[in-house]
Amino acid sequence: MYFLKVAKHPDPDASLTPPLKQIFDGSHTTEAFQNGGEAATREYLIHRGRLKPDERVLDIGSGIGKIARPLTVYLDAKGSYDGVEIVKDGVEWCDTHYERFPNFRFHHADIYSKHYNASGTTHDHEYRFPFDDLSFDFIILRSVFTHMLKEGVENYIREIGRLLCKGGRCFVTGFFLNPDSIRRTENGVGEWVFPHRRGSIRLLDDAVPERGVAHDEAHLRAQFAEQGLDLADATYGDWCGRGVTLPTIQDAWILVKS
Repeated sequence: MYFLKVAKHPDPDASLTPPLKQIFDGSHTTEAFQNGGEAATREYLIHRGRLKPDERVLDIGSGIGKIARPLTVYLDAKGSYDGVEIVKDGVEWCDTHYERFPNFRFHHADIYSKHYNASGTTHDHEYRFPFDDLSFDFIILRSVFTHMLKEGVENYIREIGRLLCKGGRCFVTGFFLNPDSIRRTENGVGEWVFPHRRGSIRLLDDAVPERGVAHDEAHLRAQFAEQGLDLADATYGDWCGRGVTLPTIQDAWILVKS
């Protein structure tokens, strides 16, 4: 129902598309930025995740508004959006351009990342999000675990458990290691190969670990389960050479808090 409803909404405001030189989420064109955000919102948040217009959304790793932009024409006055981002320039751009949307707020988290925020003053494994318990109905982490090590991911999952209300959903994407993906990458299949092992994770670049991280799927599932989040929907991407019907690079999960 909600998937069809969003298709009838007007297009998001073009002024919410940043200049290409300011986009840092991997989009190579402004059209890719727009299309990627809109497609993820329609398919994963609204259609699969059943996001409702009046719900409270937390976007962890909100970038420069890729998901916020399409949500401006979906969330109603009762709904809300909070974005948390470690790249300060992205937060500042969104603060300026989303001023006319009072239910959209952006927060800078000064978390250290050798790849994204080398001057950060705190670490992801000790960070506490500045929100009360049970504050959100839907939490988004799009390509966030991709740039985090194991201890930080474990802390974020604990925080998701704290922040998400009963029945709330979490949409998370990343590179998840399971027997199939490990076999494929070790056979050199697919465009994304993580050659450096560090415990249960694998890295693209040992010198800059946060550049790209693949996580053990079983460990992630166990961590989410400890917080009462059950895997409800899984799409496995083509990063390791799978033939997939839905054109996604990363693996994508939707979890529901029981």
